Amino acid sequence: MADHIFLGVGPSGHAKARTQSPSRSGLLRRLGREPLLHFAVAGGLLFLAARVHADATDHHRIVVGAAQVALIDQTWRLQNGSPLSAAMREFLVRKWIEEEVLYREGVSRGLDRDDEIIRRRVVQKMQFLSQGLATPPAPAEADLRAYFQSHATAYRSAERVTFSHIFFSPDGRGDALARASATTVMNTLSPRVARGPERGDAFADRYDYANLSPTDAARLFGRSPMASAVFSAPVGQWSGPYQSGFGWHLVRVESRAPSTLPPFDTVADRVRSDYLTDAAAEADRRAQNDLERRYTVVRADRGAGR
Repeated sequence: MADHIFLGVGPSGHAKARTQSPSRSGLLRRLGREPLLHFAVAGGLLFLAARVHADATDHHRIVVGAAQVALIDQTWRLQNGSPLSAAMREFLVRKWIEEEVLYREGVSRGLDRDDEIIRRRVVQKMQFLSQGLATPPAPAEADLRAYFQSHATAYRSAERVTFSHIFFSPDGRGDALARASATTVMNTLSPRVARGPERGDAFADRYDYANLSPTDAARLFGRSPMASAVFSAPVGQWSGPYQSGFGWHLVRVESRAPSTLPPFDTVADRVRSDYLTDAAAEADRRAQNDLERRYTVVRADRGAGR
């Protein structure tokens, strides 16, 4: 833009030419066309970006932010049930800084590599982050009923048995004589005899049991012929002898209730919970499969291929 020229009258009365200063906008426009200025601005921006990146990635720069302090406060409250004092907060922040320094130094020296414990912790964190991301849709009642029928075994009540027994110990006489004694007593017992612990030896537990499940029987007598016999022996009469880890037993089963499948309505809440648990597990398996498909696995231990 050309400078503006105007005539003025000097002291002598003669006209005098005077040049007006360029406007600020014009100056800025000229500066905007200067290549050196463009270079200087671009260099400044690059320098600023480099400083920001250096601050963010500087191994020796530790920033204690508000989020970290809030996490320390929250952890303290969960563990101790009380607010964190200012002095204790400062102490814990210092401890965190000490641990962060040691952690960064350890990582920089490669101490995190080839460490099975660290590997497991990373795997656990990844599993925690990836699990439960896909919430299964709410199931319809038809879905729950179908699930109930296909998993009926899990909802059946356990078989129950009520019985009395007479015990014969091998202690002091051996296993063969204990069994012979049990057989002799068995031949003298009448079905009308409901119980007869005095005809055998002292037993460490009870002589009469009610409503035992197979799990209960195995817990009491071990996985033995005795534990199985109470669920197959005839009802209302004496039978045996049956062996357990303790010795030999004669058994009189009073009653036995078979395993039954309860009505769906009585276990609907349990079925719904199980259904959602299985659906979430299946979603997690699919997510894991999707992750694995992103990797190529070479089994060098048994040749090429997966």
